[in-house]
Amino acid sequence: MFKNKLKILAVIPILSILLLIGFAKPTKAAQFINKDYTLTQTEIVEENLYINGETVEISGVVDGDLFITANTLILSGTITGDLYAIAMNADISGNVYGSTFLLAQNSKVSGSIARNLYTASMYSDISGSIGKDAMIFATNSTITGKVSEDVRVFSTFSSITGTVKGEAIIYSSSSTKNEDAITGEIYENIDNTQDKEEITVPKQQKNIISEGFNNALLGINFSSTVIGFVAMYIVGIVIIYLAPVKTLQIEKKITGSMQEFLFSFLIGLAISIVVPLPLIILTFTLIGAPLAILITAILLFAMIFGTVWVESAIGQKILASTEKKDPKRLLSLLIGRGLTTVINFIPIVRGIYKWTLSMTALGAVARMKYDAYSVTKETKKVTKK
Repeated sequence: MFKNKLKILAVIPILSILLLIGFAKPTKAAQFINKDYTLTQTEIVEENLYINGETVEISGVVDGDLFITANTLILSGTITGDLYAIAMNADISGNVYGSTFLLAQNSKVSGSIARNLYTASMYSDISGSIGKDAMIFATNSTITGKVSEDVRVFSTFSSITGTVKGEAIIYSSSSTKNEDAITGEIYENIDNTQDKEEITVPKQQKNIISEGFNNALLGINFSSTVIGFVAMYIVGIVIIYLAPVKTLQIEKKITGSMQEFLFSFLIGLAISIVVPLPLIILTFTLIGAPLAILITAILLFAMIFGTVWVESAIGQKILASTEKKDPKRLLSLLIGRGLTTVINFIPIVRGIYKWTLSMTALGAVARMKYDAYSVTKETKKVTKK
């Protein structure tokens, strides 16, 4: 009886998250797919899609948001919500009624995006229509399509020959543009247009920059860093000892493959975006306030203490590459914690790294809970039969 109660308590977090997602968008359910996927032109999916596969082709209609991690993404269909995608090669020739968040090595957008486009790519080719703003981080950025509002480009090489109805802000080493096609102001910071005398930093200024960098690096409190390292390591040992099976399950969601890692990160990011608003709404209701507090505590626990699972998984991956075994994961956690501590001394990078750990931990825990709930549900069906 006590074990059954524990199982029910273990399922509560994922059920609460799914409930809140449903509360935020009452007409949309969620479907998780962990394989190659093709949605044909005649098919319509009336729910949010979470897809993790090598090749994903969307030719039909997704009536909701679409979250994808893939090697190759081909989207020629219609998305009524937002698109979140991480891929090696992404080809967006369809219609997205919401905003698009795209992380890819090669990205091509020839379709229509009704709202904003945010992309980080090695090679970015925008020949379609963007309904609002476009923000592009790329090595090589080309815009030949139409942007209805502002464009912000951060790249090595930038080319804007399409129509821009708003402002164009360009940070690039080399830039070409059609000024007649840009309605608003043009702000440029082009490295190769500056003379050597202009970019030479005076000796006194060099000393100030060097001194500031050293202060930023050495300003870290070493004693608190050591205490934090030891404290989180002890917490990690306790968590792994109390939940060894869950540790292995979560580890597979992180280091099973690059696709698994990206999918966990994307799920964590989606939860952090979708869940806060329903929680705020629940807080203002008498009945929902306790539930909102409970779910908030669970999410914070997953994001803060769940990072030890991610660190352990990273450490285990490093050990596996040297063919060393660590069944209890104590050495793995030590290596992962050590890596985090070292990165903590690097300005800017430490913030990005910690944020990535938190999002990945949240996504991996949510996926593990969802799998446990699915297994329990299937077991009950078999038992009834």
